[in-house]
Amino acid sequence: MKNNFNLPKAPIQNNEGILIFSYENTEFVVDVNSKESREECNRELNRISGKHYEWCKETEGKNHWVLYDTAMYSKVYGGDDLNALTYNSGCGLVPIIPINATSCTAMFEKCEDILDLSRFNTHNIVTMSDMFAYYRGAELDISMLDTGKVESFTSMFFCCNKLKELNLLNLDTAKAVDMGCMFWNCSSLIELDLSSFSTELVQNMHHMFWNCRNLRTVDLSSFSTVNVKDMEGMFKDCRKLYKLDLSSFSTENLDDASQMFWGCKELLEIKTADKEPFGINVPTCDVMYKMCDLLNPALESLLALAPIQDKKGNLTFTFDDIYSRRELALAPIQDERGNLTFTLCDIFTKRELAEARFNVLFNEVYEVNVLSEESREKCLKELKADTGKEFAWLKESRGKEHWVLYDTDVFEVRGIDEYLHIKKPACAPHIPVNATACHLMFRGCSNINFSNFYTNNVVDMSYMFYNADNTVKLDLSGFDTSKVETMEAMFSNMYALKYLDISSFSTERLTNMDAMFNNCVSLVNLDLTSFDTGSVLNMADTFCGCEQLEEILVSDKWSVCWGIEDGDCTFDGAKKLPNYDHATTGADKGYDIRYGGYLFRVK
Repeated sequence: MKNNFNLPKAPIQNNEGILIFSYENTEFVVDVNSKESREECNRELNRISGKHYEWCKETEGKNHWVLYDTAMYSKVYGGDDLNALTYNSGCGLVPIIPINATSCTAMFEKCEDILDLSRFNTHNIVTMSDMFAYYRGAELDISMLDTGKVESFTSMFFCCNKLKELNLLNLDTAKAVDMGCMFWNCSSLIELDLSSFSTELVQNMHHMFWNCRNLRTVDLSSFSTVNVKDMEGMFKDCRKLYKLDLSSFSTENLDDASQMFWGCKELLEIKTADKEPFGINVPTCDVMYKMCDLLNPALESLLALAPIQDKKGNLTFTFDDIYSRRELALAPIQDERGNLTFTLCDIFTKRELAEARFNVLFNEVYEVNVLSEESREKCLKELKADTGKEFAWLKESRGKEHWVLYDTDVFEVRGIDEYLHIKKPACAPHIPVNATACHLMFRGCSNINFSNFYTNNVVDMSYMFYNADNTVKLDLSGFDTSKVETMEAMFSNMYALKYLDISSFSTERLTNMDAMFNNCVSLVNLDLTSFDTGSVLNMADTFCGCEQLEEILVSDKWSVCWGIEDGDCTFDGAKKLPNYDHATTGADKGYDIRYGGYLFRVK
């Protein structure tokens, strides 16, 4: 075996299952298919080494019997179909490949350390799926890895959302067949150079770069996709990717390219070899490019339709814009300079605007620089003169800390930290103009009509319905939560709540779910199939006290990231959930009931 890195040898069994290796001048010959031979080897090796070695049967790779040091690795189970070894992060030992291993599946999953792989010989490894999933470090040196035999790189860097750079120029992918989800949710990566990749044999690239939301450039110039069948969601939600050169791509065997560029909101150019992107055998463009408006203005767009202040605090809005925006559930917001544009349609209902005194104002546009006290005061005087109603400004203490314009008949200021609270529980309020936070906005309230409440700019929904203990049914299916980062205690202490529709919630930016459903004692089931928890870091007390909860539905987008395993009370008291055990109620039970978890996974 050629060894360019002076790595320890990696003994491997022959075709008859005979494994030969040495330890401190003692040679071991093991028939790995014989339990008696394995146990004899185990006893002698433990005696000589003074360590504790055990055998583990791989369920991936070549399904070898693998001999490992229990101080360095632990055996983990993922249900009936996965049996793997995981490095004991924090053990203080430089990792060495387990004897006879062909799989590194999940081997460094959730590892905290900056890994030292200088003695890690992967010459015999054929699968690296999930190898560094949920890795917590900002740096990772894999330049010494021998990947010449690796066929599967599936989810290799899954949810490595702190990695800011990754050098892959030495990665040999000549034997690769599967690269699906390889960089899934690597949300801190800014650029990737994959120009050394060989992909002639690859058949699967689905969701390969999903939610690499800060990725600006990716070099795919060496990619051959002649055998690729699945590119579903390949670049989905790469929000800062501005151009792609796919001129080396071919699609003759491609079956699925759906959602391939969904959410690529800054994508201006896709270079392809043919005039027609990806030939004639792929799904229609709307299936591929939804939410990618700048690439093709005729396609559906959810981008840049809500006014927002600029950096200087200037804001502009009109009546004519608002009706079309309302249909798309968007609200005006300041741009980066603080400039805000809005019309009375952002404040009043269509019925109210139909009143005679507002007819002449239908095309009136209000512009204000929210960073200027003089400009804000001028806006209030204009609104007072035009409508006869009192408005006021409040500086948010949460969210993006915007200056927010509110109707004093609808909202009032409460609390030491001064948050806006609804005054008319039975009304159909508009969200205050320029708002990014709904913190405690409907605390203790019920019977709210949310038909005019547009949340496309909201980033903070913490405690939004806290103590609304008389509410039995709550339909939030019209909410846009695509920018929300915290839903902490959003529905906490809603004791009477039996029906909750949040099936349309988008949670890709969500980081905090602490106590979200805490003490919702009447809830029987929850549909969270739209929830993507790949970025969630806080999940303590999320379902705590949900005494009647029998079913929590989730999809494949549900995952328990690093950093939330210690949420000891995540399921505390939710005693009707399947498999419930009062001794194990942490976030680490957030997986499928088939494998002993508390959730129902829906495909």
